[in-house]
Amino acid sequence: MSRTSFLSGNLVLLTVLAPSPAGVRLPAAEQRILRLVALGCDDEQIARILGRDPGLVRRRRTRALGRLGKPTRRRLTRWLIDQGLSYRGDRLSPSEREALSGPSGPAK
Repeated sequence: MSRTSFLSGNLVLLTVLAPSPAGVRLPAAEQRILRLVALGCDDEQIARILGRDPGLVRRRRTRALGRLGKPTRRRLTRWLIDQGLSYRGDRLSPSEREALSGPSGPAK
């Protein structure tokens, strides 16, 4: 999508509008993954917490971050808070911490 702005005389400015992270809707699975990314978890840890394959987590994380324009961790955290998916001082829940300390690998 683009928008054309007319300035003085014959000068025309063409502005390309990128999707705004505020307007992006993500599936619940990708929201959970991004929350854990913002909390500092890597793909292996996220896979253990969610009981999923690390490759699946990596693909969903990459897709979700791409939809958001590949934000920094700080911007990702701000977006999650703005969307109500996280909050200031958010930490891993007791069940998430337990999943990390349990046996490695996805649940079967």
